[in-house]
Amino acid sequence: MLKFLKGHYRKRYHNNYQHAKKLFIFDLALFAFSLILLGSTMFLWLWKPSLTTSIDVSMSLGNERIKSGQEVYLTIKYKNKSKFKLNNVSLALHLPEGFIIDRSKTSKDTFSDDFIFPAIKEIKAGATGQAEIYGWFWSEPNKEELLIANLSYEPENNPGREQKLSSFVSRMPDSVLAGKLTMTTSTLPNANIKFTYTLTNSSNREVNNISVINNWNADVMSEKETKNILLSAGSSKVIEGQFVTPNKSGSFTFSVTPQVIINNHVVPQAPATKELRVFAPQVISNARSLENSGYAEPGQALPIEIKWQNKSDFKLQNITLHLSSNLQSVVDWKKTARENGAKVETTGIFFDSSSRTQLSNGNPGSADTFTVKIYLLPSFNLSEAEKINLEIYPAVKGHVSEAPGQQFSQDGSRARIPLATEVDFDIETRYYTAEGDQLGRGPLPPRVGKTTKYWILVKITNTTNAINEATFSTSLPVGVEFTGKQSTSIGPQLDYNNADRTISWRYNTLPANSQTGLYFEVSVTPSVAQIGQNILLTNSLQFSATDEFIGKKFNLSHAPLNNALRSDDSGQKFGSKVK
Repeated sequence: MLKFLKGHYRKRYHNNYQHAKKLFIFDLALFAFSLILLGSTMFLWLWKPSLTTSIDVSMSLGNERIKSGQEVYLTIKYKNKSKFKLNNVSLALHLPEGFIIDRSKTSKDTFSDDFIFPAIKEIKAGATGQAEIYGWFWSEPNKEELLIANLSYEPENNPGREQKLSSFVSRMPDSVLAGKLTMTTSTLPNANIKFTYTLTNSSNREVNNISVINNWNADVMSEKETKNILLSAGSSKVIEGQFVTPNKSGSFTFSVTPQVIINNHVVPQAPATKELRVFAPQVISNARSLENSGYAEPGQALPIEIKWQNKSDFKLQNITLHLSSNLQSVVDWKKTARENGAKVETTGIFFDSSSRTQLSNGNPGSADTFTVKIYLLPSFNLSEAEKINLEIYPAVKGHVSEAPGQQFSQDGSRARIPLATEVDFDIETRYYTAEGDQLGRGPLPPRVGKTTKYWILVKITNTTNAINEATFSTSLPVGVEFTGKQSTSIGPQLDYNNADRTISWRYNTLPANSQTGLYFEVSVTPSVAQIGQNILLTNSLQFSATDEFIGKKFNLSHAPLNNALRSDDSGQKFGSKVK
């Protein structure tokens, strides 16, 4: 090559100065070529190629499909295809966290705690070999786990150290711990779902440090049953639990996952999963009072409008509409059922398709409107309560074909009616108290010309609401005298007007659930004309007041009172007609 270049130069450019520029470029090119030639020669003289391409390392877990937790036989094969011996060999393994070494089959002389095969120190040229370890391989199913073999050595033709890496990816779809979940997969909202979870150890050895978790992060199983589980070879454990379904329609996944502690690491295993479909009926209902007065009182028949509609996307079955109230001592449910063609139950009444035909139509959009008369009892027993509202509320119950054996119940909006207080106005004549104490004076029966004194007892009983502007009044017939003796349980004394012979009393407010007593004494001295007759002691008596809660006005009246005594008065046996 150089000879050709020199000849070319002498022929074309020697002593030819008109090509000086070209000669300069030619010189530079020649110099550069010489440097490249020199560098290549030195590199080829000094370079000693790596042997890694001539070293083979491979790993295998066998030809059979393995499960997580199963006993495995890991083989590492190596081959030196080079012409040189490998010295100071170190074959190391990087194992996943879930790999347990079986020390009964793999001694530390074979595979140390430092994950090295100490017996492999050199590999001759052209030699092959293999190393084995036994153990149990735990991995999260379907998760890729990486095993790495690192063969480092010093080739006899090179004082430097080289290494050959080989990797193996394991992916186990199954586990020796297999769970089975048994439960319903179609239900109603807010339902208590019971389930059974069975965990089986299919391996030939005992497995401990097992725990069980669920994806709802709820205490659906007993902690005692789900922690520190030990399963002998081939055994199973059954765990029962329950949970409350979501309060809405939709599909939800419920899963239970076993996990085992291996080498101080938690390794999840395959979950047992069920798809749960919740059917939430959307039934609206409401009750509305049609009573114009705006309140309810004993003995009344309240007209209540009832409406319901199925707003679900699916058909309902066996629909019943129930009516109940917040006050069980107010409504006469037996009479209400009889008058409205309904059926009685413990807390109210209900209608089915036999009494309301539209209840047999459970299709989406089905609806009904009707009026029910609610009959109230003649008197209420409300146990010292105050300012009470009677609430009548509907509830729609039924079934959904997709959730057999389960009944839904949806409450509707309530009709609220305030209750009027009950006022009782009772008056009696007394000579003796019911306990036998003498109040009156003079002969019994009354005698002509002799004075006999009686007490008039006025009792005003009030229930749930306070009453305002309470007023009592009466007057005395001619011949009956107000003695001035009197007593009141609340408020001022009775006022007697001599001019018109009236007795009156007024007070601003009588409390709820109270009894007010107004007591006064009268005297009579019968004349001959009254022989054989009872004596009229008062003219008619009146009481008025206003219900503070609902504004109802009370105007009560009592017939004139004579001297006839009640049966519990000891003076009755002497008679009441004048002698």
